[in-house]
Amino acid sequence: MVLEKIHKHRLIVFWAALVIGLFLRYFKLEETVFFDADQENFAWTAVRLLEEKRPVLIGLKAGEFPVFIGPLMYYVYALFFQLFSMDPAGLSYLSMIFAFLSIVSIFFISSRVFGNKAGLLSVFLYSFSFFFIDNDRRVWLPGPMIILSLWLFYFLWRVNNREQKKWLIILGMIFFLGFQLHITALFFFLIAIIGVLVKRIKVGWSSAVLGLGTAFLGIIPVIIFDLRHGFINFKGWQTLFVRAGEKVNYFSRFLNLVRYNLENEVRIFSLPINLTTKTVAGLIFLYWVVQSLRKGKNQKSLRLAWLWIIVPFLVFLPVNLHIPEYYLILTFPILLIVTSTLIINLSQRLKLVRLIAPIALLTFLVVNLRMTLGQEIDKAIFLHYKKQAVDYVIKEAESKDFSVFYEMDRGYNYGYDYLFYWKLGKIPEKSQEPDFIIVVPWNYKGLSLTERFGGVGVIKK
Repeated sequence: MVLEKIHKHRLIVFWAALVIGLFLRYFKLEETVFFDADQENFAWTAVRLLEEKRPVLIGLKAGEFPVFIGPLMYYVYALFFQLFSMDPAGLSYLSMIFAFLSIVSIFFISSRVFGNKAGLLSVFLYSFSFFFIDNDRRVWLPGPMIILSLWLFYFLWRVNNREQKKWLIILGMIFFLGFQLHITALFFFLIAIIGVLVKRIKVGWSSAVLGLGTAFLGIIPVIIFDLRHGFINFKGWQTLFVRAGEKVNYFSRFLNLVRYNLENEVRIFSLPINLTTKTVAGLIFLYWVVQSLRKGKNQKSLRLAWLWIIVPFLVFLPVNLHIPEYYLILTFPILLIVTSTLIINLSQRLKLVRLIAPIALLTFLVVNLRMTLGQEIDKAIFLHYKKQAVDYVIKEAESKDFSVFYEMDRGYNYGYDYLFYWKLGKIPEKSQEPDFIIVVPWNYKGLSLTERFGGVGVIKK
């Protein structure tokens, strides 16, 4: 196999994958930055922290879930707003830092847990996958969950009786950080508890208190917020599982979660999601089950990795809300390194796989490079084009007061208020008979566009 031939130069291969992977993420970086609801929320919170000097005790609302996460990332984002003179494009460089940490973590952890060959294949797939490239460019809270999910797996793999205090404190710290990123960090808590039990770790009282106490630190600001605001979060948690007159279709929810996992397996390779690719993904999961039942060092790790699939099933089945597929983002890195391990395993057992693998990997590389380098953005609604639209309106207004109207359909009005505030120090007046209309799609009540910037249109009346 190709990986066997380059095994002796694995560090050179890793550095090449790291450098090229970062370049692919940096390519068109500012042109592909989203600035929608969450990102504008980060911007206004930075204004509150830096200009109004008002502290924040609570993070983002967790999508459709009526609960909030911790506030730490607001302070991190505010730091980058300050470093880049309140330009929201500065957040894209924070995403590059997370991308660097993701690639390094993938290589280190997969190599340590499953061997150097699995590490090489994992970092190759992660560095060049358009899906992961696109994910790493995004300025959003679920992104860094990939890093924490990986390290939770690694430290849970390392935990033992002899040094349990150290490892349990580290696991608690991962939950503490995860709760500042996304609501699905609650899975970390269950995964860690079940993982410790499965590994038959005899946890002492002092170790348990230290681990749980460290984890609890991340929730303290939210508790303080709740005490001051009528227990908003506590009441929100109550509605997740108990809603009068509503029943959960468990079978339908189960099938959806199965579908999500199969599609996530396909997304690793940036393949089209159809019946064929989902069938192949199902065969990979089946082979994972078979290998997990065998005896051996890697097999124990494969069994541990199943917790990343099983725990979300247990938690999401009874929940009475729509579950977005990206809520399983914590499974992505585990699926990646497990899939790499299974491919290596198959190549060692079957000559046919050894023959096909180089061709498949080369095809993967070519297809994903074309998707990344040839990405069309001329009709997109990224920050790059929103800035151009705002600059055009300000220039055409010629320092006079003006009114605006934003197209509201499907959330296309996000970001402009902050961009006007950043440029002018104030938000323009809203009006149904405005001087300027910023519109997506590119028409409004039959009016023709005055200017178009990517997917953003401006109408000057």
